[in-house]
Amino acid sequence: MEPKYTLYWNLYFSDTCPLGLGLSAGYGWWYGYHVPTVRQRDAFYQKIEEERAQAIRDLQNS
Repeated sequence: MEPKYTLYWNLYFSDTCPLGLGLSAGYGWWYGYHVPTVRQRDAFYQKIEEERAQAIRDLQNS
């Protein structure tokens, strides 16, 4: 018969290891892919908006 702590040890690792790996993968995806992609997209649209606003100002000043 196995010692009692072995059951708890196995349950502990069967629960915490997948959670830890899942959280690590989630953080990696969020900060490694998602955030840089959103920043790049936002910078692109900000540039377009600034160009549009400048064109409107140029038309008003003409």
